Amino acid sequence: MELLSPLKRKDVDMSLLARRPCGGTKTGPVHFETTPGSRNIVAWRIHKASPNGRCVVRVGDTPLERDMVLVKPTDGSAGDDGSFPCGREVTSYESKEIRLPRDINCDQCIMQLVWMTDEGDQYRCTDFESTTAEVPECFGQCLNGGICRNGKCMCVEGFSGSNC
Repeated sequence: MELLSPLKRKDVDMSLLARRPCGGTKTGPVHFETTPGSRNIVAWRIHKASPNGRCVVRVGDTPLERDMVLVKPTDGSAGDDGSFPCGREVTSYESKEIRLPRDINCDQCIMQLVWMTDEGDQYRCTDFESTTAEVPECFGQCLNGGICRNGKCMCVEGFSGSNC
């Protein structure tokens, strides 16, 4: 399973995915900007399905799981424990919309996706910024590793243009 954002954390070691809280990935630069209480799409790839797979999404302003807050998908698919069916088929992308807590305001926030499988749990994280300032939308418009910042795509070296 791969948690997607405009850019993913670097130095992913697939053998460390069972390590809490973020599967052994190192913290990275902010990958997307959003606002407290906003709705956001969390998307991931499934490389190897787990017929009974379930996921949980948490967010926080520290990498400590005890400080993270459970966020449920807006479609009502989560059970009382916050988990929802996921990763049960190999797919290009699977996604859920979540609403961030209204009180999460940080410049180095963390979103954690836990995939619970019959073979054990896997952890992935992405870094984001949640500020009270209005952030213009350009989600899904930036290509080739570009990130949406203040309503414009910021391109990685070697790419340019309004959508990179």
